[in-house]
Amino acid sequence: NAERVIGELSAELGLGGRMFLATKVWTQGREAGIRQMEESMRLLGSRRLDLIQVHNLADLPTQMGAIRELKEAGRVRYIGTTATNPRRDADLEQAMKDYPIDFIGVDYAVDNRRAAERILPLAQDLGIATLIYVPFGRSRLFARTRGMAVPEWAREFGATSWGQFFIKYVAAHPATTCVTPATSKAKNMLDNIGAAYGELPDAAALRKMEQLV
Repeated sequence: NAERVIGELSAELGLGGRMFLATKVWTQGREAGIRQMEESMRLLGSRRLDLIQVHNLADLPTQMGAIRELKEAGRVRYIGTTATNPRRDADLEQAMKDYPIDFIGVDYAVDNRRAAERILPLAQDLGIATLIYVPFGRSRLFARTRGMAVPEWAREFGATSWGQFFIKYVAAHPATTCVTPATSKAKNMLDNIGAAYGELPDAAALRKMEQLV
């Protein structure tokens, strides 16, 4: 549904060629993977995507081969994979070493810093870009801070809402390429965009953020 909506809005607003189009393939078997990727392109209204990732390492050798063929044909710009289950961290690390991966997708948040131990440093070492998922811990972090005011010191780096606070935390990691805070509400999207303004927290501020949460 998200691909369809993006495709329709892109056509309506004349945004073709101005967006970074990224999606995932998540299935078993070569033909099923190709069908899924072709359907994504159809829904997004583009014969060329910027990024396709094999989600959660599913049938990785098969799907990676199919995406590499699309890349060689000029229909995919970057290829990657994701892992959102802690039990797959070692598999993700191995995949980063074994395949010509441009991007990875991982969960990372102020109260879920596991990726910062090995995966994000490895991405830096290998020159792999990152998409950071669930910076809000889905809704977990909002539940933990419900009824609390954003601390005044957060204004020093431009965070005026909890959403911006959480996004800026993960954006401050030097391995972060892009933060993807999912939302279906326009007002939340506008608030999230506010995290792109102002400074990022420095090392001392990051420690304060961790202690607060």
